Amino acid sequence: MPSRAPLVISSVLFVGFFTAPAFAQSSTGGTTSSSTVSSALAESDFTISVQTTNASGTWYDLSTDETKTFFDRGRCQCGVTVRFVVQVTSSSVETKISNLLSASGADGEARLYLAQSNGCTVDPTESSYGCTLLDEVDSLDTLTSSGSWTSAEVSLADLFSSDGSCDLLKTTYVWFWIDTSSDGSADLTGESAPSLSLRLDGKGPGAPTQLAAVGGKEALILSWDAPSGSTSSTSDLAGYLVFCSKSDGTPAFSDSFYSSQFISPATLSAAALCPDQDALDSASLAATLSNLDSTFLCSGLIASDKTTYRVKGLQNNVPYAAVLVAVDNDGNLGTPTDAVTGTPVLTVDFYNEYANEGGEAVGGYCSLARGTGRPGGLILLLGLLSIGARGRRRLRVEWIIAFWIMGAGSALGQVVLHDDDGLRVADGWAQERRGASPRNMAFEFRVGPYLPDVDSGLANGATPHRNTFGSSSRAIYQLEVDYDLWQGFGNVGVGLGLGYFHESAKAFVADSSGLSTGTRSADDTALRLIPISLLAIYRFDALAMRWHVPFVPYAKLGLNYTLWRITDGNGDVATLTQGDRGSGGTLGWQATAGLALQLDGVDPMAMRELDGETGLNHVYVFWDYSHIDASGLGMSHRLHVGDNTWSAGLLVEF
Repeated sequence: MPSRAPLVISSVLFVGFFTAPAFAQSSTGGTTSSSTVSSALAESDFTISVQTTNASGTWYDLSTDETKTFFDRGRCQCGVTVRFVVQVTSSSVETKISNLLSASGADGEARLYLAQSNGCTVDPTESSYGCTLLDEVDSLDTLTSSGSWTSAEVSLADLFSSDGSCDLLKTTYVWFWIDTSSDGSADLTGESAPSLSLRLDGKGPGAPTQLAAVGGKEALILSWDAPSGSTSSTSDLAGYLVFCSKSDGTPAFSDSFYSSQFISPATLSAAALCPDQDALDSASLAATLSNLDSTFLCSGLIASDKTTYRVKGLQNNVPYAAVLVAVDNDGNLGTPTDAVTGTPVLTVDFYNEYANEGGEAVGGYCSLARGTGRPGGLILLLGLLSIGARGRRRLRVEWIIAFWIMGAGSALGQVVLHDDDGLRVADGWAQERRGASPRNMAFEFRVGPYLPDVDSGLANGATPHRNTFGSSSRAIYQLEVDYDLWQGFGNVGVGLGLGYFHESAKAFVADSSGLSTGTRSADDTALRLIPISLLAIYRFDALAMRWHVPFVPYAKLGLNYTLWRITDGNGDVATLTQGDRGSGGTLGWQATAGLALQLDGVDPMAMRELDGETGLNHVYVFWDYSHIDASGLGMSHRLHVGDNTWSAGLLVEF
């Protein structure tokens, strides 16, 4: 008979294999017991949060973001208190602690330590480990019954330093110690114990340098360099605050506008929490600024990347003193700069200079006959957009708007292949354009020099525009969308153009009568133009379409309406003493002649592929010359803003 030994051995091994876990589970010793592992406390069983009081004295929890910036110098100096809450993460943790207490027959102990590193090790009572006891309890009943333990109140000054100094920048930890056996050995120790990281920031940023002040119209214009050698990193710089006063020591703004609008715990925590204490800064400042009393705050928080600021709303010819203070992300104020002084002065912007020199143009968006109640020039121009050619290519304003917004309209959505408008296709280059998509519209971008002929509108020969802005041209940028009405021996269409022009210069200092002294001030004055044009267009492109000659002469004729705006040193619309505002519009007409160079022949095959994929039919570069009459079409009291000028640009045809 065959031996039964192998069968017996196999059976024993089989039984042993499946019964071993049961033996292990019933074991009372060893750290590998699953019951021991499941009952052991873990760092994830607890959370630590911070509470503080609101204005009414009610305790509330700080959010995670609030905790990041709460521990600053202002709150430290004001003696703000906090308390820490240890919370179990679930009811099962309460049960776990109860089981551990039952097993040890003890009440347990818990402590909160302030640690210099993430976790006190071995014996936290030893000073060499840098741990300071914050609070303790000799019973864990509160954790097993309510699931939380709230510590006693702790002053921020005690958290910052044992000697009460608030001028520190460091990271510290609130560390939770728990002993369920009451034998002095922690259940959790070192970095495995629950802890809360606190960033204590009492170091304000360094002082800005090179602060200077010059007077503008009802304003002080401040400039400075960013702080150097700051004790906080550059990335910690949140921005700047301006404090200022009149020369007699009174606040610059009697209604404390900036104080009421901008002061907050996030920006000036000390001023908000303890306004009766001189806790904002200990440096000696000019008496007029009352040690950075918030009553003298003259700005909101200025962005950290700015190095200039205009303090508006001041009185002309009254001296003011100002200091600048850097603020970090925790709301700490740095050392203020030395006080600088400046005096706002009356300045003459371009609109007032124009009026003083005899200019009679008034603001407003003109009508064809002033005061008659007829439709305004802008309304007339926009109304013309709804008029188009009769027949199947009738133009409507909604078509132009739709094509402008959507790009190439149907040409982009669906490419229709055919011979170029039924024309005979020759050999060579033109052969590559066989199958081109239909042409419906075109887009132009152009740029050129521009010098508004404002001075031509003054009958006395005065030159206020040249006096203010000089005689040099500046760039004007324009976009134009054209719609084809007829294609045959050339191309007839209509176009809608939109442009932008801007020039600025320093305004003049005014004398006692409000006239220019000829001396430039620190204020800027500017002229902005936005011309809108409606044009009839003819392009003689038969040479390019039939005989692949790439030159396309063209001409344009139409109406324009130019919106204009003149600003003063504060960036506001300039006004005259009689109330006229430097903002309005001028109607006019214009004519253009130019020459375009078709670029298709540079790479015909690539152009054909582009046409098939996108519907883009032709690409041109062009140069033209324009006479732009923007003087009101015979109306008086219009600001002249036309010019004779050239431009160059790029045209794409769909």
